[in-house]
Amino acid sequence: LFFAKVGAVCNNAEIINFQLRGQPTEGALLAVAMKMNLPHLREQFHREHEWPFTHEHKWMAV
Repeated sequence: LFFAKVGAVCNNAEIINFQLRGQPTEGALLAVAMKMNLPHLREQFHREHEWPFTHEHKWMAV
């Protein structure tokens, strides 16, 4: 449950009218959250900052 919540909040994908907008992996995490009835978590939490992926560091963080 914890990872489904984190996956729902910490990604940039959107599913609108059954169409994915964004990266497939992030869409899959969002779909799992939707199936677990957790779609409104993004509205409950505020992202302070997002550090984008870089080829030098090979990671991103939210």
